[in-house]
Amino acid sequence: MFKPLYGLIFVAAFSGMGVVAQPEIKGSPEELRQFLHPRDNTVSLTGQAEKTAYSDKAIIELMVTTESKTLSKSIEDNNTVRQTLVKALIAGGIAADEINNAKFSSSPQYGWFGSKPDSFEVNNRVSVGVTSETHFLLVSKLADAQKEINVVNTRFEHTKKDELKNEVRKMAMDKILEQKAFYEKSLNVKLVAIAFNDGDVGFTGMRQERAMAPAKVKLQSLAEHDTAAPAQSTGFDEVKYHANIYVQYVVASESK
Repeated sequence: MFKPLYGLIFVAAFSGMGVVAQPEIKGSPEELRQFLHPRDNTVSLTGQAEKTAYSDKAIIELMVTTESKTLSKSIEDNNTVRQTLVKALIAGGIAADEINNAKFSSSPQYGWFGSKPDSFEVNNRVSVGVTSETHFLLVSKLADAQKEINVVNTRFEHTKKDELKNEVRKMAMDKILEQKAFYEKSLNVKLVAIAFNDGDVGFTGMRQERAMAPAKVKLQSLAEHDTAAPAQSTGFDEVKYHANIYVQYVVASESK
C-alpha cells in the first residue's frame, strides 16, 4: 500500500509501448508550496521576568507667596524670600540643579468698593528634589519657618528606570538561553537565532501626587518610601518592571 508524501499524489501514465514516467503532482496550494519550498525546522523560545522596585526620590513643590501695595514691591519681596530659601537648601546639602523655579503668577487684590487694587499678590512655585530623609526634613522645616512658604504638592519617583529595565531584560534572556542549552543537549541539535523581539520591556506602577491648597502641612517621612521596603508592599510607590522576550531559532544541524 502506497502512502502519498505531504498529501501529494504521484500519477504515472502508461502507454501501450511501456511505462513512460510522467509524474503529476496534485495537492492543495499549501501542500505544493511545502513540497517545492520546504520550510526550515524552527523553534520559538520565550522568557519572562519581573522585578519590583520602590521610589527613591521625592519632588516637593513649594509655593512662595508675597503681598504688597505695589506689584514691584511684591515681586521684589518674593524674589528675596526665594533667594533666602535657595541658599538655605544649598547650605543644607541639596544640589543646586535639584532646585527649580516652576511657575510664576501675580494677581491684584481689590477691596470691597475700590476700582483700584489695594495690593498685589505674587506666587512663585519652587520645585525641590530630595533623595534622603535628612533633606526631606530640611525642606519641611524651612516651609514651617516662613509664612510665605507653603507645600502645595509632593510626588515620588524611581530614578533607576534604565538600570531596572536592563536587569529584567537580562533575566528574561538568561531564561531563554537556559532553555536553548537544554534542548541542544537533550536533542543533540544546534539552534541558531534568526529573529527576536524584545519590544515588551517596561514598567507599571503608581506615582502618587498630593495636591493641596497652600497651607502649612507636615511632610510624610521619606523613610516610608525607602528602597528597603518589604517586597510584599503594595503601596503607591511600588513600581513593577517586566520583560517579555521572544527569540526564534532554526535547527541548523546536529551537534558534533
